[in-house]
Amino acid sequence: MFAFDDLLLAIGSDRITDEHIVELATTAARDTISIHRVTDASLQIAGNGYQVQLPGAADAGFRVGDRVPCTPAPNILVIVAAGSERVAADIVTIRKEQI
Repeated sequence: MFAFDDLLLAIGSDRITDEHIVELATTAARDTISIHRVTDASLQIAGNGYQVQLPGAADAGFRVGDRVPCTPAPNILVIVAAGSERVAADIVTIRKEQI
């Protein structure tokens, strides 16, 4: 998981090439003019779907219990706070073009 201002990018790193990860992370860093951390996150089956356990990201503007939009694309999740929806849409578009 990459943490940027008002944006978290969860990537299935074992399913995406390093070059594609670099392109996605670079785009997010340029668009948000930030990067706070890169850390592991876990994905689990929960009910009829999945649950992502994210580490704390207060430095990126997220607090425990926040309910924020999450946009999926192949092998990634883009989680954004209000106002960063355009950046999320750009990242999803880039990911779809990578495939």
